[in-house]
Amino acid sequence: MEAVDQLGASVLERKNQIILLSILALTVSAYAGAISPATDPRVQSIRETYSDAKASVREKLGIEDLRLPSLGTGSSFFESLKLSGNKRIITSDGTEWQVKLERKTKKTYKGKVRHAEKNNIPYFPIISHDILVTTGDYANPKIVFTSVSNNRFYWSTNDGMPKGSINLLHTVPADEAIYKKLNAIDNGDMVTISGYEVDRIDYGQRWWTDSGCNTFLVTGVS
Repeated sequence: MEAVDQLGASVLERKNQIILLSILALTVSAYAGAISPATDPRVQSIRETYSDAKASVREKLGIEDLRLPSLGTGSSFFESLKLSGNKRIITSDGTEWQVKLERKTKKTYKGKVRHAEKNNIPYFPIISHDILVTTGDYANPKIVFTSVSNNRFYWSTNDGMPKGSINLLHTVPADEAIYKKLNAIDNGDMVTISGYEVDRIDYGQRWWTDSGCNTFLVTGVS
């Protein structure tokens, strides 16, 4: 009976920790949104600190897919996005990100989502989410362990080389409707995400490019 009571207390303590962190995240998010736009380096510093803290909490609590509020950019930001013919992303306040595609042909990713989370990349709020899309053995948590941290994915297994595919998408929604669909994706969902592979995004003197993942201009989600 004592062991059961201790287990119950441990579970309650974890729940309380998650609730407190959620409240803190929402408070910081509101503060960040009130003091400066998404590209302000002061806000980005707050977001980076929160991201590191969240990863630490995942590790200490032993929870692989801890879902806490993210200090991302809300739907109102994506209301103002305009995608021009040469694939430049422009907001209504004149801020511009130039998107260079790898190729002009569309690509589609289909599979099971093992990770879905809002993004917090400094100076690049148009990269809205990290979504890990898997097929085959990679879609089975009993065969392959997966994790995502700092916009990179990791996997491990004890059963030799897995069959299937694994792709981490750094999503750039083409408009607000696409953003809302991406925001509704959760772990375990079966999805079809279509769009264009992105080679590089430029913002003033700064640029974004990835290594081993897929920055993806999303035009369709189902």
